[in-house]
Amino acid sequence: MATSEEILKKINIVDVIGDSVALEKRGKNHLGLCPFHDEKTPSFSVSEEKQLYHCFGCKASGNAITFLKETKGLSGSEALKELAERAGLDYSVKARPNQRLYDALDAAKNVYHVLLTNSKKGEKALDYLTQRNIDDALIKRFELGVALPGSGGIYQALSGQSFLASELVDAGLLTQPTPPKDFFKDRLMVPIKDASGQVVGFSGRILSDGEPKYLNSAENVVFKKHDILFGLYEAKKAIKEKNRVLITEGFFDVFRAHQAGFGETVGLMGTALSSSHIQSLASLTQTFILVLDGDAAGQKATEDILPALTGLDVKVVTLPEGADLDTYLSERGAGGLSLLLEQALDPTAFTYQALQTTYDLTRIGEFERFKKVFYPRLKKESLTSQSYYLSQLAELTGIQEAVLRQDFLGSSVQKPPKIAPTWEMLDRYKKAELQMLHYFLHQEFYTRWFRREFKDVMYIDPRVRDIQFEIFEHYDLHPVSCLVYPLFKASLTPSQQRFLDAHVTLEKYPFNAEEFEDLINVLKQYQIKEKVTRLKADLMAASSQDEKIRIKESIDALKKELTHGIR
Repeated sequence: MATSEEILKKINIVDVIGDSVALEKRGKNHLGLCPFHDEKTPSFSVSEEKQLYHCFGCKASGNAITFLKETKGLSGSEALKELAERAGLDYSVKARPNQRLYDALDAAKNVYHVLLTNSKKGEKALDYLTQRNIDDALIKRFELGVALPGSGGIYQALSGQSFLASELVDAGLLTQPTPPKDFFKDRLMVPIKDASGQVVGFSGRILSDGEPKYLNSAENVVFKKHDILFGLYEAKKAIKEKNRVLITEGFFDVFRAHQAGFGETVGLMGTALSSSHIQSLASLTQTFILVLDGDAAGQKATEDILPALTGLDVKVVTLPEGADLDTYLSERGAGGLSLLLEQALDPTAFTYQALQTTYDLTRIGEFERFKKVFYPRLKKESLTSQSYYLSQLAELTGIQEAVLRQDFLGSSVQKPPKIAPTWEMLDRYKKAELQMLHYFLHQEFYTRWFRREFKDVMYIDPRVRDIQFEIFEHYDLHPVSCLVYPLFKASLTPSQQRFLDAHVTLEKYPFNAEEFEDLINVLKQYQIKEKVTRLKADLMAASSQDEKIRIKESIDALKKELTHGIR
């Protein structure tokens, strides 16, 4: 069976992408309109030499496997199988662990969906969806279904497909094998899918009197609630196209948003946003917009989530008191939400506004408690923002702004800012190493490019080498297009974190693929110079004339490569 490397060597990425994107030869690359976002001027570049693509607009990048995964929604194995067939090579998709459980869940989804859409038994659930103004297109998009009253219905439907009762228990579809007893009964069924579209569980909404209103699959080997963002599979394309994600809470919040044209919306399975959630979303966009419920619980959830999103572009939409996204869109429509999105608050403004409802700032005791919460956040903001909020507080409390400023500056010992060395202070090779570090932290695409160019690298600064190894290992273990910098940095040693603080400025760095190619050439020059230096030492130590001639020829060849330029 062919390996992925063998398959990629046999195919031409220009042909693969050219099947769905009109490409035009421009110099050594091919250019076309990006399939991942709307554009009128081509910014999507395909390199036949490197067998990679990169969009200078939305930053999408990858190889032929990535392209098929992103455009066709295939898994990595499925993409390799399609490419192997194209290349005339043998490649079979290995069954993944717990495949029988996944098959059972898929089969159950189909049964529930058919019962809802093509059976009189589904009329009760359809009536409920009609009352909630959910249309047929959304029912089809999310593959909604219905579990009928009574016990053993799903077993009867699936036993004919060779599924054992014990397997259906393991998949969370039965509570017991003998006699078979359905886990979900008389409920609107919402399939819960992972990012690849694989059903991993269900949530059932009761259709008659009874509790609980919502019943989720129990956690098992394939369903881990903390790993799932509801609707991510359906939202991925829109998130990339709009370069933002709306994060809300309930299933119907997500349904209503998608139906109203906000297909970039996902829902939390609970109220927590885990590091795995952030990692999944950050591979698609760096812009996160929180649209949680407009009650105390929603506000508390927003406050709890914000610290984990440090370093990302984050906004908070404040819904009216007591409203959720479903009810708000039902009453105000897409135009109402668009207006709220325009008025979205940054995290500091949200915290400031939220704390004003918690504390009476005209009472000195409550103002002191307010300071303990707000001042630490304000210290992370620019001097302009600090001045703005201190001015607002002076007007609100009646305390002189000069007094507030002195109080704010004295609220903790102010450490002198670290002065990172300017690029001019570094020689060109050290500078290139540090600049490359920015690119590796920015996108996985650049690590693959680097690895194609270098097999064995001599580093100038061992600290850069160690951090670079950590970055590469992170991408190897987490197959995403970009890492979440704050989370990655937190995984490093304190000395490595200090090094990044002193030398890396991701927010202000002007990323450019042409510069990266120049940096590669600079480091290649350094590698050659180091090899020449080592060969000269070998030349001095050489004992035989033949050995000296051989080493001298190697030195001359390397010098010639330097003189005529590196390709």
